[in-house]
Amino acid sequence: MSNENSNLIVRLLRKIAGAIIPGLLGGAVVGIVESSSISLVTGIAWSSEGLYYYPFLGLAVAVFCAAAVFIIMQIVGRKDSSPSLGAFYFNAAVSFLFFPAIPFLIIDRWFQLEYASVPGFLLLAVLLAIFVSIIFLLEWLYGKLISLIKVGWRTSGIAITIIAYAIIIIVTRTNPLGTVELEPYITSDAEKVKNKPNIILIMLDTLRQDAISPYGGDADTPNLEDFAEDGIIYTSAYNNAPWTKPSIASLMTSLHPLQHGVETYQGIINPEVVTLAKALSDMGYYTVTFQNNPHINTNSNFHIGFNTFTIKEAARRHPKLPQFTLSKRHGLFMMRIVKHFYPTVVVDYFYTAGENITQKGIDWIKDNKDKKFFMYLHYMDPHFPYFEHPYSGYQMGPPGYGKESNPPTDEHLNELKRLYRGEVEYIDTVLGTLFDYLKSEALYDNTFIIVTSDHGEEFYDHGGWGHGNSLYDEQLQANLLVKLPGKEMKGTVDSALTESIDIAPTIVGYVGGEIPNQWEGRNLFSAEPINWTFGKIGLPRYKAESITSREEKLFLNTVHHGDSLKLVELYDMVNDPLERNNLADNPEYQKRVNTLRDTLNSMGTDYVSRSIKSEEMELDKATMEQLKALGYIE
Repeated sequence: MSNENSNLIVRLLRKIAGAIIPGLLGGAVVGIVESSSISLVTGIAWSSEGLYYYPFLGLAVAVFCAAAVFIIMQIVGRKDSSPSLGAFYFNAAVSFLFFPAIPFLIIDRWFQLEYASVPGFLLLAVLLAIFVSIIFLLEWLYGKLISLIKVGWRTSGIAITIIAYAIIIIVTRTNPLGTVELEPYITSDAEKVKNKPNIILIMLDTLRQDAISPYGGDADTPNLEDFAEDGIIYTSAYNNAPWTKPSIASLMTSLHPLQHGVETYQGIINPEVVTLAKALSDMGYYTVTFQNNPHINTNSNFHIGFNTFTIKEAARRHPKLPQFTLSKRHGLFMMRIVKHFYPTVVVDYFYTAGENITQKGIDWIKDNKDKKFFMYLHYMDPHFPYFEHPYSGYQMGPPGYGKESNPPTDEHLNELKRLYRGEVEYIDTVLGTLFDYLKSEALYDNTFIIVTSDHGEEFYDHGGWGHGNSLYDEQLQANLLVKLPGKEMKGTVDSALTESIDIAPTIVGYVGGEIPNQWEGRNLFSAEPINWTFGKIGLPRYKAESITSREEKLFLNTVHHGDSLKLVELYDMVNDPLERNNLADNPEYQKRVNTLRDTLNSMGTDYVSRSIKSEEMELDKATMEQLKALGYIE
């Protein structure tokens, strides 16, 4: 290698190394602006991931700019030893980090143009030119400033970065769950339920029924096992849909998916529907939720009936913040870069860790001991991606989301199952913290507590991954553990068929409320048993309906992908509980298939006749990105 080339490389490396301080400074400045704006505007602090997130990005951008600027300066003949270049790296980092927010505000909001259109592209080019001009202006001003105070840019960068870090630590000390105060609580109503128990409904997202020890699972879940011994285990519990949005809609409205119509990502609960929260609120309960699934949001009307609705919005956008804040336009874009290099920040990108949900619930109870309450806690941790515990930053997701033609290696499959089991055990620990607090405050015995799940998870059981793509038991079965006040019916095992639509009327009925006429579910403590549960999925990629009894299951697939799914499937649930042998292919069972098909169609027609029309919303880009990250859409 020639001396000239060697010197060029040395200078390039020196210039890249020299970008570290202004890079950290640039990232810190952007982080402090956004975290402070969220803290001041909403009254809540931003996530502590900002300590790593913005400075890391500032550093990465500055390194890139350092290399680019060095090369440009060599071409134009400018010496690279000028101290003002440090200011350039700083301004380049800041500008690049802020830049995604500005075009969104101007192009999308003011001019309502698409970036891909000719006018949008030209406007973007003009904005870029303006930004470059501003960068050079800031460079000049910054150079003048440090010359005036006779402090080098490196020294000033170190000082300002330390100050910025100190401020970020203060304003990013809590978790980014935004709380929306909705219906005002009429304190006089509390008199109506002063002798009633508090109610806590715990939703464990993506938890297979066979994963936890009360159902014979191999995960070590002692807290759930103790909880199950204090109450009732329903061994034949089913959800009405195999993915979150329609499943939770069914739970909250006590309506089948065919009735509430919330079957796609855009579905909205009809405001005329009486939700579980609304029914309990009308009784006099204070209704509050702490949860962070992007499907369960105010846009979809899941807040109806809640006095306080808390959610981690897509891209951490609080409802009070303007749409063009950095977290809205910039966070998701940059996080896709960060998660490849700094995996420990990824968990908060996907959802809020379970320990924070529990702490939010505990803190609220501490501050509201005078209220009779219904609290809904939704934990996302068993959901893809599966993180290692204790948190190390290591995580994995399934190789696909849906049906796959190539089977995984045993090593890969076992590793996915190991991480999933770790998530389940972590959630058990988190619930133990909640239960221990309730016991320490003498609240546990007198609180009506329900633990359930919205769907399961497939680990190539039937040639696929995840959920929302079949109606097999690994996706459709639910966990349902119920602890009554005073540990009534302690140690009961109930094998009767139950559906998620039964949970709302069971709660309202037990505390003496009037069950709304429009609800389809049954009070499990007083109603007659049912012969069939009804399952439905209505996504564009997969549409199917099923009926399940304790003896058999039939489902009809009208839209499906993959050779492993047949149009008609029939299973003997007694002798083939893993649903391996499709009897619909056997001519001897055609008469039974036809009979059950008529039963399924009749039930569906009956439900539709009592349906309540739903609406659809348009998903914003940030929500779309978060749903992509969680694997729901491609």
